[in-house]
Amino acid sequence: MADSTLAALGVHATVVDADSSYIENAGVAKKVAASVWKTYVSDTPTLVTPILGTPSAGDISACTSTNMVLTTPDLGVPSAIDITAATGTVTSLTLVTPLLGTVTSGDISACTSTSLTMVTPILGTVTSGDVSACTSTSQTFVTPILGTPTSGDLSNCTGAPALTLATRSVAAAVTALAGGAQGGAGALTKDVNNVTTCATAADSVTLPTAVAGMEITIINNGAEACNVFPASGADLGAGTDTAASLAISGANITYVAISTTLWFAKT
Repeated sequence: MADSTLAALGVHATVVDADSSYIENAGVAKKVAASVWKTYVSDTPTLVTPILGTPSAGDISACTSTNMVLTTPDLGVPSAIDITAATGTVTSLTLVTPLLGTVTSGDISACTSTSLTMVTPILGTVTSGDVSACTSTSQTFVTPILGTPTSGDLSNCTGAPALTLATRSVAAAVTALAGGAQGGAGALTKDVNNVTTCATAADSVTLPTAVAGMEITIINNGAEACNVFPASGADLGAGTDTAASLAISGANITYVAISTTLWFAKT
């Protein structure tokens, strides 16, 4: 077929080198002889869209499309993002409250909330710390059990009971039993006994029943020497139920009981 025939059919042939042999295949260059090529171009070519698959990388900044479909990527849950410079209006933003657990530290001085629930902490018993700035309308103070203090400076203490010296009972005017005898009207009932009447020598007084640790003092301010008897069955050191003589003119003696039956004179 001549080139003119191909042109009449809409096929243009470019002869690279003259040759009487060619292949009628429009749009395809064929080698028909050694070093001879013919190229045929069609006025109505059919272009087939190539299957490119999914591009994994590339620059699409200059691409345009009137029907481009953008698919929202599945990003999962973002772990962190800075939106401080974001602009625009979000009409369907959903904020999910994060599970923070229990806050153990942090500065919440600038936090505000209209529905903040404060849970009273269980503090137990406060053993130390500065509570000078604490206030309460229902504060309860529990008196500590201090026991008996063994040391300390009490010079500035208030409210302590006044100190009192141990006192002994006193019989200021005792009359010795006339004629003298153990017991009877001459029985002593006080710790300190002042005999003011002893008219006859050997008039007497009698100590009370002994109790270990008891002390009895006798002062003779009578006119005569006065005899002193123990209670029945007791001993003043001179023998059971034996009297001792107490001279006149303010002579005095103190007996100390070391048992329920035995006395010794205190010197």
